[in-house]
Amino acid sequence: MREAAEDTILQVPNPIGQGGFTSLNVDMIGMQYNPRHFEDPAEFRPSRWYGLPTDSEAFTAFSVGTRACIGRRFATIEATCFLAMLLRDWRVKPLLSEGETTSEWRKRVLDGHIALTLAAHDIPLTLERRR
Repeated sequence: MREAAEDTILQVPNPIGQGGFTSLNVDMIGMQYNPRHFEDPAEFRPSRWYGLPTDSEAFTAFSVGTRACIGRRFATIEATCFLAMLLRDWRVKPLLSEGETTSEWRKRVLDGHIALTLAAHDIPLTLERRR
């Protein structure tokens, strides 16, 4: 949380900050799903992040600026190493419900829900050891 050094009124459709303490939260999920910033924001397309500078502020999962997560680089490296080691030895396949297509499975598991953060529903998978 930050506190304004002086009284400030934000001129948005309805003025914010008129007297008393006003708390504001940035809708990070809403920003990531805004079609003004991202083409087809609801489509799962990791390639949209390819080629961005590593210090880009387009992806805000770890926040940005002076209050950003100090563990961002460690978490990113750890996740990359974990996935590389997992996928080296295991093949990951979707566990489909009876009569379900891969496309239907993808839609079902990618239909997230919002709690404190955006979360996926249970993702049933099968792991097969690579030969």
